[in-house]
Amino acid sequence: MSRLYLVWGGLLAAFAVLGSGSGEMILPLIVGGTAAATLQVARTVLRDKVERTMEFLLSLPASVPELVLARFAAAALPPLPGCIASGIAIALLPLPAELQSMGGIAAFTLAFSLWLLLTLMGWCLSAAAWAFDLKSMTWPFVGLGVGVLFILPWAIRTFGPDDPGQSFRWFLGQPFAGVAIAAAVTVLVTATAAAAFLLACRGVARYAVRPEEPL
Repeated sequence: MSRLYLVWGGLLAAFAVLGSGSGEMILPLIVGGTAAATLQVARTVLRDKVERTMEFLLSLPASVPELVLARFAAAALPPLPGCIASGIAIALLPLPAELQSMGGIAAFTLAFSLWLLLTLMGWCLSAAAWAFDLKSMTWPFVGLGVGVLFILPWAIRTFGPDDPGQSFRWFLGQPFAGVAIAAAVTVLVTATAAAAFLLACRGVARYAVRPEEPL
């Protein structure tokens, strides 16, 4: 993890030295590095299965839900520095053209939303690593990336309003916007977290009762 942040910091410093420290370049770099950091806990789960250290974890005086909760808590930490850096960049640098419609939203709100999204992504990837016999996290991560970067924007363009930025600003100006957003986010986060938790618990329980394999 420390090496990842060192490389990431080196790239940011290089952009600053070369005079490319604009929001159009710095913010995507920060978000990309933060998304890469989200993979670390899921990769640790895969390594535990491959190196057979799951046996040691399952021998500890902790239940399967407690083990999963500990990993989920750990998955919330890697995106945190990047999300803080994203909030600082949003507050101090011009936003990329694609995000100009969010200019009226507080930097803290955007940074917290990014952290919440990446934490949920980390939980889902960790649950997939536990539940399925994956050799790496490349394809699940690529699938999530394609969904967020291509399928979601396509769905918004196809089924959404002609000017989503103007519609979004209108919605934020309504008195019920705060309650509606809070309710929607609560339902979405709760449902996603519960599904990931149950899938992860099922995967750990299946691992515990699997037939013995030679080392």
